[in-house]
Amino acid sequence: MLPDSIHRLLRIPYVLKTRCYGHGKITIVFLHGIASYKEIWQPIMQPLEHEYRCVTIDLLGHGHSSKPTNIHYDVRAHIRSIRWTLFWRGIWRPKIIVGYSMGGIIGVHWTRLHPRWIEKLVLVSMPIYHHAAESKDIRLENLIDKGYLTFYKVLRNAPRDLIIRSARALVSHMPTLNMQARLDEQNWYPVVSSLKHTIEEQTTTHDIKSLPNDLPIEVLYGSLDQVVLANNLKKAFIERPRTRLTRVNSSHEIRPKMYQAIVRAIIREPEPAEQLE
Repeated sequence: MLPDSIHRLLRIPYVLKTRCYGHGKITIVFLHGIASYKEIWQPIMQPLEHEYRCVTIDLLGHGHSSKPTNIHYDVRAHIRSIRWTLFWRGIWRPKIIVGYSMGGIIGVHWTRLHPRWIEKLVLVSMPIYHHAAESKDIRLENLIDKGYLTFYKVLRNAPRDLIIRSARALVSHMPTLNMQARLDEQNWYPVVSSLKHTIEEQTTTHDIKSLPNDLPIEVLYGSLDQVVLANNLKKAFIERPRTRLTRVNSSHEIRPKMYQAIVRAIIREPEPAEQLE
């Protein structure tokens, strides 16, 4: 592992921690959400590894990957490290990207940059917020967006120790969340920087419009999701004929029903007709 000073001086991306499952001809890259880590995908590796080559990644600043404190964790920084990591692992042009929450935002932008590489997107619980929420428009939908963005801003500007203690207390009472999210002194900066530069300042709506029209996209979201705005999802994908939206009885955390829906979304053939509901 190179010291941070070398990475900064030579602008060399970080090599992230990965794990591969299976030896199939089709490579799937799994991208987790904010404050999470690659092990959240473990429950669905067994049904997939016989037909696919599954690559799970600890995103920059997350899990066991490097956590530099001298960068902005924007979507391009995340993608540079992902591509560099796949290059060093000998993985060329993955066919499918599965992105959960923030990982979905990264996956969409990655596909926009390399539209010929990706043959399918599976987007799980992806939060889309419109920048129009920053205007003076007082329509309800814009006020809701603005409320979420204001909450995130307050959250990342709150005292670090207070938020960490609160997060620990929360996950201790929520077993599913406890297995999928971590927030401590080591990943505090990467998490709050990713929140600001990848989620709050996202360009997802624009990125979606730039994707190839024939790209199959599976969009999954929970009916009880406290983070995802379903109307924003529907509007973002409304004009895409090969997109299928699936609502699952689940919250933002990935639970058994969502895991099952992800597997189905990966293996099923895309429909040629418009499937958006």
